[in-house]
Amino acid sequence: PKKQLLTFLQEEHAGDAGIVYCLSRASTEKIAEYLTRNGVNAVPYHAGLDASTRATHQARFLREEGLVVVATIAFGMGID
Repeated sequence: PKKQLLTFLQEEHAGDAGIVYCLSRASTEKIAEYLTRNGVNAVPYHAGLDASTRATHQARFLREEGLVVVATIAFGMGID
């Protein structure tokens, strides 16, 4: 599934911003790291991150082009 996601993002949505939802905090970290290692600008977002990091990642998502947020449902609660 990680490889499929990477291919989808690179081939169908290169340079686009987006949100990838995961079921666990650990998954958000692993997937964001994998995407970043493979050339996709990605950051994790989950309730286990400190408030400052969550706020920074949320602000980046709203401000930057092409940022992928890999999140649990906590992200949807913070975005209007």
